[in-house]
Amino acid sequence: MKRLIKLFFVFTIFSLFVTGCDKNDSSENDIILGTWAEQPSNEWFKFTFLEDNTGFMNVYSKNGTFLETSDMFKYTFDKTKMRLIMIFEDSYDPWTWTYDVKILDNKMILISDDSGDFTLYKEGDSDTSELGNVGNDSLAGQWMDLDAMNIFSFSSDKTGAAMIVLGNGKLKERSFKYSYNKKKGKLSITFNDYSEPESVRFDIRLSGAANAMMELTCTSGNFKNLTLWGSGTNK
Repeated sequence: MKRLIKLFFVFTIFSLFVTGCDKNDSSENDIILGTWAEQPSNEWFKFTFLEDNTGFMNVYSKNGTFLETSDMFKYTFDKTKMRLIMIFEDSYDPWTWTYDVKILDNKMILISDDSGDFTLYKEGDSDTSELGNVGNDSLAGQWMDLDAMNIFSFSSDKTGAAMIVLGNGKLKERSFKYSYNKKKGKLSITFNDYSEPESVRFDIRLSGAANAMMELTCTSGNFKNLTLWGSGTNK
């Protein structure tokens, strides 16, 4: 009997230890997950942090036009020290940014002696000023395929922009209006430039951790099926 009691005690302590470790590991990045953006200016930045410790950065002009192709990065975040390290693994010129982090409600401040400071606002919060409350729509945010060759950005005002790979391999930016029916899983996009395809319809499914994956099955409009990853939330 004493042996059984001892084994039970050891097993209980071990279980509590493992559970505690798992909880700490899984919650380490919680406060920075999602998409954070500067207020629009002549040139402004947007960062998206995913649960698998990867993310991407985009640079925009004042009207929301992409200025550069998305830069993918890996990151580590120490919540105790509030220290963020982003590693951009470009094959030609890899670089690392290190920041001290301050978070106040919907605002995140990144402070660095080397890379410049950022004041960012969480997309989806109601008081993000010029960001336009982009989180009010469940597709709001930026989505791209794994090769960052097709990039879609949805705003809460039912407009968006897309960087699309053409048949000749060149990228073309197209603005659009869209409608989304969450219950039926339908997405309709109408491009503003009247080029082909002028409109396209998809069956849409959000899945993955925190609904970070968007699967688009084209039902009309001569457009290929897409699997995109990004910062959308299924509200």
